[in-house]
Amino acid sequence: MSATPLISVIMPAYNAEKYISQAIESVLQQTYGNWELIIVDDGSSDNTASIAKKFAAQDERVNYIYQENGKQAKARNQGIAKAKGTLVAFLDADDLWKPVKLETQLSFINHSGADLVFADVDVIDEHGNKIRDTWHVQDGQYKNDEGLLAFLKDNLAPVLTVMVKKTALEKIKGFNESVAVQYVEDYDLWLRMLQAGFVLAASSGKLATYRQTINPQVSRKKSIINVVEIVKDVDVKDESLKASRNNALIMWMRKCVQRCRPVIETKDIKKIIRLFPSGKDRKLFSLLSNVLPGNVLAKLLLLYTRKAVYQQ
Repeated sequence: MSATPLISVIMPAYNAEKYISQAIESVLQQTYGNWELIIVDDGSSDNTASIAKKFAAQDERVNYIYQENGKQAKARNQGIAKAKGTLVAFLDADDLWKPVKLETQLSFINHSGADLVFADVDVIDEHGNKIRDTWHVQDGQYKNDEGLLAFLKDNLAPVLTVMVKKTALEKIKGFNESVAVQYVEDYDLWLRMLQAGFVLAASSGKLATYRQTINPQVSRKKSIINVVEIVKDVDVKDESLKASRNNALIMWMRKCVQRCRPVIETKDIKKIIRLFPSGKDRKLFSLLSNVLPGNVLAKLLLLYTRKAVYQQ
């Protein structure tokens, strides 16, 4: 790899007029200068296009692409297809990078031997007030079954901090655009990379700021339900790994019910029940779901998942 490779920054944007200028400015302020920014407008109906085009007219490194609304995965894939760099980084239009983000991670990916690197973030609300000091990213390398198990338990990599080799993205065909993984298409990609034998590495320094702009409980519910589906679909052959995968699945089910109690509905619980790894328990809870109200089902699921240990 060249000492100063071109880094392609992919920025999906949908009705982002409120924040996109700040996001673009955080790219312009990078201490590493050999980058291209590809803004993919996902069918915005506000002033996103005019703001992005203004930046593109002022700096030839900034590029603007429009697509009919197809959601984030499609927008990111569109950006990857247009990318000229050997390395790819992602930044949503409402998030921010620290000025040393690209420089720091270029050095890290070169010295770690990893195919993908990520880092820690702080979290702010829509007004810029700090919500969390950290995402609790720890220094480490993730590969083979051990790395897959660590990621099955949690999405460890904030997408806005990721830098990845473009060849790796091409090999696994980019982001999954299916509705089944919507909101968590990044997590799906990390798991597929680990299954394909790629190496992921983390550094604990904070290199970005994540902006939480929507109702966290509603978005969390949608995300966790889709995570349960992703984890269930992880194909494992080894029996001990399969048991660990099923334990992770149960853990995610518990998280969904526990963290989303105020907004979870009976239909959500029924969807979770259909994903039980054990056919016997799936049948039992399916029968119960036809006669019990949602709040009672939720309590039963919490009791069950606290004790459940699967060995297959």
